[in-house]
Amino acid sequence: MKRIFVFLSLLFVLFGFNAANAQTATQISPALEKEIQKCESGEVFYCNGVGIAFLTGKDAPKSIENAQKYYKLGCEAKQYFACSNLAEIYDTDIYGIKNAALALKYYEKACDGHHALSCANAGYMYDTGSGTTENDTIARQKYSRGCDYGNEFGCDNAGILDDNIYDAKDQSLLLKMPSIKRFFYHQHACYLGLEIACKKQKTLPLMVEGPAIDRPYELKALTKACYEYDGKACYEAAKIVSSDDYLEIILSISTTSTGVYKAKDYELSRLLYMRGCDIGYGGACAYLGYIFLMGENVEANYKISAQYLLDACMLADRTACANTGIQYEGGYWYEKNIDTANAYFYISCEKGFDFSCNKLKSIMPKELDKLQPSGVNAKFLRENCKKNDPISCRKLGDFYKSGTEVVKNNIIANGYFSFGCDLGDAQSCINVANAILVDATPLQNKRARQILDNVCNSGNPIACDKLRAIK
Repeated sequence: MKRIFVFLSLLFVLFGFNAANAQTATQISPALEKEIQKCESGEVFYCNGVGIAFLTGKDAPKSIENAQKYYKLGCEAKQYFACSNLAEIYDTDIYGIKNAALALKYYEKACDGHHALSCANAGYMYDTGSGTTENDTIARQKYSRGCDYGNEFGCDNAGILDDNIYDAKDQSLLLKMPSIKRFFYHQHACYLGLEIACKKQKTLPLMVEGPAIDRPYELKALTKACYEYDGKACYEAAKIVSSDDYLEIILSISTTSTGVYKAKDYELSRLLYMRGCDIGYGGACAYLGYIFLMGENVEANYKISAQYLLDACMLADRTACANTGIQYEGGYWYEKNIDTANAYFYISCEKGFDFSCNKLKSIMPKELDKLQPSGVNAKFLRENCKKNDPISCRKLGDFYKSGTEVVKNNIIANGYFSFGCDLGDAQSCINVANAILVDATPLQNKRARQILDNVCNSGNPIACDKLRAIK
């Protein structure tokens, strides 16, 4: 059966440059001269931009030779956008130097640097035998990696390959879990914005019989509930398939004395966590953030970790707030900032996470005073919030937002809003959505809409009005 794949659009990182409206420069501009000097003197961040200028004719005469030169300088210095842009030069006929093998080389190098689209493009080349021997196994690995890093085409094509690889086997040996993987790959691609994947996930039947496991009925029920938008069920199912309770007969990894094969399916586990996070269950987002931070059964990726952890923290997960604090404390992805780290540790501690409370014990008293309420009313609200009064949590959030009886701190304000939202206060949820919408990425915008949609469906007209305003 011939495969049908979503075409992977090749993207250049142009920093806002619109090639269609630009005129080709006749000489190198003074500004670009400075960037060239910086690139050649070791400030490699500038090399990719210099390559773009020569490729597009912005601030310099067009020169494919110079574009290659500066992309290579950037790529060799681990500027992975430059690797991707170099690959795209070799992956097209436009410049007269098409070389599929070189394109694959640089896509793979960019993928190794966590460039999501390059992983998906490398998968496509292995899938179609372009520049290499066709190899479904490597193609699927590349697609899956692109999906892990947030590329919708990687997710969708991994799902398509699942269909082809497993349906080609003897039906008597066909396990049902690959069908579940296929569904969750398409689902995550849909969440990431790929419309064709949304249609696939609606038409694919979900098969939840499952392989031989210690707790078949529990996993079957959890997987079905996960499919039906129960984020906590996704989280619990993910824990099972990555634990010693998960036993398979066909997909062997190691045998026991009874001849039953024992396996932990970390790929399916991640897909279930992704599904739970997409639905809005903070614990699932938090665990994804943790495994990408620590490199636990997946390659460490601080950027992806930071995205999941911040998402989970805004969904009131205390461990995610703590791990976000760790990232700021150690300078992992974020620029090192002890004050910001302490704010995240504080909000995590307020949710009762001992690790974060112990972290705060090590800071100077005057620094701790900046985090804690000082006025009578703020202290009263804090005590009531700890007793799970959502209105008190929200009002204390307002205090931190305005600097009333506390040192103004938006991180802590948002933390208290998330507590109030988690306890069922509609206005707190609206405040969380508003906070997420500040400088929001498309996925953050989607999360804010998801929160507002839930509140709107509960009958809150303010949330409905806000939702209509941002759609």
